[in-house]
Formats: sequence, structure tokens, C-alpha cells
Amino acid sequence: MELEFIKSATVRVEEGETEVLCDPWLIDGAYYGSWGHYPPVDFDIEEYNDVDYIYVSHIHPDHVHNKTFERFNTDIPILIHDFQFDFLKNNLENMGFDVIELKHNHRTHLGGALHINILAADNCNPDACGSFFGCDWLDDSTDGYGSSQIDTMAVFDNGDTSLVNINDCPYELSQSAARDVIDQYEDIDHLLLPYTGAGPYPQCFENLSIDEKRQEAKVKKQNYYKQAENYINLFEPTYYTPFAGTYVLTGDLADLNEYRGVPTRSEAAEYLRKSSKVDSDEHECVLLNSQTTFNLETGIQTESFTPIDEDWLQKYISTELCDREFPYESTEQPTVDELKQYIPNAYERMEETRQQVGFKSDMDVIIELVGDHCARISMEGEGFEFVPQEIATQSEPYVKFSVDPRLLKQLLQGPRYAHWNNAEIGSHITYDRQPNRFERGLYYCMNFFHA
Repeated sequence: MELEFIKSATVRVEEGETEVLCDPWLIDGAYYGSWGHYPPVDFDIEEYNDVDYIYVSHIHPDHVHNKTFERFNTDIPILIHDFQFDFLKNNLENMGFDVIELKHNHRTHLGGALHINILAADNCNPDACGSFFGCDWLDDSTDGYGSSQIDTMAVFDNGDTSLVNINDCPYELSQSAARDVIDQYEDIDHLLLPYTGAGPYPQCFENLSIDEKRQEAKVKKQNYYKQAENYINLFEPTYYTPFAGTYVLTGDLADLNEYRGVPTRSEAAEYLRKSSKVDSDEHECVLLNSQTTFNLETGIQTESFTPIDEDWLQKYISTELCDREFPYESTEQPTVDELKQYIPNAYERMEETRQQVGFKSDMDVIIELVGDHCARISMEGEGFEFVPQEIATQSEPYVKFSVDPRLLKQLLQGPRYAHWNNAEIGSHITYDRQPNRFERGLYYCMNFFHA
């Protein structure tokens, strides 16, 4: 079995004459234009049009990137988990692809000796999601069973050799699914290992000073290093490769890069190789350049790894990436009345979700509209009000969302136009959180704040 690293979470698994491309994001501009690659993509995407399958782990655009998929032959079958909700399936079918939904934790033959097994991060246990998100996921829509989480992991095997692709699965949520994999496959030969996480914290939080952002970025790195250590010690692979979540912010957001708390793959490898919690004699770290391969049976890679040149990266950001525009920047600025018209229906939809999942908080959400106009939204079912910003921020606790009004209009129109979670991951939303208290359920509920 061979593993080819391509970009970020995009890899190709080959066994005999059967090839599977995983999570293709190969064109800059994911997350409403803000995510770019470094080093830049310097090959033709069509090189991968002869694969037998494409596996998509979940719906985030650095894993299923529409502009990338537009370059693929639509006769390539797409493998996904049989999710409780059909958002991912519908998105792929709307692009013209045939989608094969695979049952949770079911080993499926693909061709030759190659098999795949896809497991939901929450191991199809809504209670696990409830614990992770801080809300009651066990509602009527799940019938007490079904994957209510969007992330999945996949196991590829040929009967003798196994490769586990964890993708973006959080360790806290995914231990049960991981243990099921270990019970079935025993010895894991190769682990594709998440080593970082994308998100708006700390770079997008105005309540933090520059020094505080730098400190929080260090804490964020350490937390994800700890997750990587936990995964290595849980799976005990012969080899592991840090991957996924490798991106740089572009356009007007480029100045935020240094505060993201996202290490390079080289930094992660150096940390893990030196970690006292990882036995480097038993678990070998393998780093691959783009479009190079590693043979899982022989332990040989096609060429030595070349670390990123940090000086060239900074030059590329300053001369190329920072000048890029986001798609919404070419649209017209909405008026405050245009935005206000969406708020009542958006609140009703969000409130229905909040009640359904059992989330409640005394922390209000303030959304900047246009100029000094704001909407202050209760997370306790007490409605919303339109107030000037000066009044909106007089009483704590609150978290204020600030986003370009052109993107805000799309967010309020609904997921067909833009999605709050993607805007958040793309660093398009600036937050002011008073006090600096994180409540995961609040941000989950806000994903449904659209008309």
C-alpha cells in the first residue's frame, strides 16, 4: 500500500490498481476566499482524474472544495459516511457526482485487496456529541441513533496493512470510535494525524491584546500537540504523518497569520519526535513533500522532506496573498434595513434549535449590522432588540460578532449563500467576548441564525 501526500488533508491511497483520493482541496480560496496554500499548488488537478474513488470525510470546504471538484470527472464515485443529515450528499449530487453512502463501521471492499471503513467521530452516539457541545443532542430527529457530528475517520486496509485517516476528528469526541478501530485492526501501520486546528481563536478576538493573542496561540499549539500525543499513544502506529489544517490567510486577513497558533508540519514533527510522551523508537514520524509517496510495507519514501522556507512564505504572503480579494467584496453594500428584515426569522430558527438541543446561557450575542446599528440576541429565549452599539455593549456578559456587511447579508440569507461556521473558520468574523468565556453550544446555535 502506498500513501501520496498532496496538500493539507488531500492524500491518495493506492493498493494494487485501486486508488482513492481523499478530501481534495487543491485550489486557493476555500472559506469565502480567505484560505490559501503554501507552497502554492504547482500541478494540474486533472492528474487525479483517473482515481477510482474520492473519499470525503466531512462537509468543510477544505475537505470538499466545490471549485476543486468542478475539475474532476463526475463519473468518479464519491464515498461518504451515511450521515444522519444529507447536507454533504446533496452538495455532491448537485455537482453531478454519484455518492455512495457507507454504513458506520462497515468494512467495504473497493477493488483488489483494498477495503475502506468509515466511522463517525461520535461513533454514532448522540450522547457523545451532547457532552462535547454542551447541549442535549438526543432529540426526536436522531431517533436515539445516528451520526449527529460532521467529522469522520477512515481506515484503509489490504488484509495485512492498515492506514487510519483521522482527518479533523477531535480526540475528546472520537475515543470510542478510535477504540473500535483498534479492536478490529489491532496493529495500525500508518496514522494520518491531525496536529492543529483551524478556527477564529485567538486571532479574531478583539478583547485580547497582541501579547495575549501570542500567548493564547502558544496555548492552542500545546493543546493540539497534546491531542496528537494522545492519538499516537492510543493507536500505537508504526508510522505517523502530521497533516491537515495547513493553510495561510489571504487578503485583508493576512496580518492575522502570526496569531493563529497553527504550527508548520515541521514544527509539529520536531515537537512529537522530542516528546517524552511519545516513544520515537516505536512510532516513526514521516513527513512528505507534495506529490511524493510512502510505501507502508517497505517504509521507504520517494524523496527526503524539504521544510518550508519561512522567509519565502512571508514574501509570498506580502507580495501575492495579501492583495487578493474575497468574492463578497465585489457585491453591493446592504443597507441597515436590508439586514434588519432577516433578523426576526433568523432568531426564530436559532431559537428553535436552541430549545431543541437544550442550550441556555446568560451571554447575549450582539451582531453589528451597519454603522452604529446592532442586534442584541438573547440565548435564554428572551428575544432580540435593535439598539445602538453604545447601548448594546453596556451590560455583560456578551459576545459581539463583527463581519463585513456584504458577507453578513449572505450569512443571514442562509447556507445556500454563506454559513456561519465557514465564516468563522475562515477568520471573517471578529469577536469581542466579555468576559472571555467560551461556550461551544452558543456558537453551534448561531449556525442556525439565518432566515
